[in-house]
Amino acid sequence: KFGYVLSRHPMMHKLDFTWRFEAGTEYVCPIEQDLFQYIYENNKTTSFSMALYEYKETIPSLYHTVLEFASQYSHWIKPFGNSSSLWAFLKILLPRSSMDIICGITFSFYTEEKYQAFFNFLDESNGIFYEQWGDPVIQSLAATLFLSKFDIHFWDTVGYRVANFFTHCPTEFKKCTCRPEQNFDFMVIAVCDFIFDCSYGVNLSCHLPSIETANYRM
Repeated sequence: KFGYVLSRHPMMHKLDFTWRFEAGTEYVCPIEQDLFQYIYENNKTTSFSMALYEYKETIPSLYHTVLEFASQYSHWIKPFGNSSSLWAFLKILLPRSSMDIICGITFSFYTEEKYQAFFNFLDESNGIFYEQWGDPVIQSLAATLFLSKFDIHFWDTVGYRVANFFTHCPTEFKKCTCRPEQNFDFMVIAVCDFIFDCSYGVNLSCHLPSIETANYRM
């Protein structure tokens, strides 16, 4: 909610990209690449290094609200049968919970008519304040509704820890202050592998075609 409000401030309109930082964020590996340059050169809209279930008790009416929005604004939604659509992903996961994304975003995504309509629809339903619909889940759902899998990038080499508990720890990057066996991607509340193969050699099922990943170096 705060991300959208801030995006409407005139000082923000000169920005090309934003990066979300949670309170207590730690980056546990050196970042040896220009993340925004990669997003720009590869025409990505949003990106993430960690994906997890939201606690369903905090979002009890969100699923039906999103379905209602999708029904009223179906012209903006990627068709279910489209091979690049993430709508199937939403229908698999959201009845139980939803996805949070820790991400860098192309700023223009906030200012598009469909994103603003989606946020206003959620805001008018009162779930933002009477439930716990925060920035990550709203941004993630907007990406699921409006973007294709080719618009999203997974930062597999960006080591990330939040709340001193959830850690994305790259298994092949030997410069990190985390333990690969404690990688959040292997935990039962991670949803990374529902989107693409983030198994790093572990035999986990993939429910949708792969989102592109890359080890892009400066």
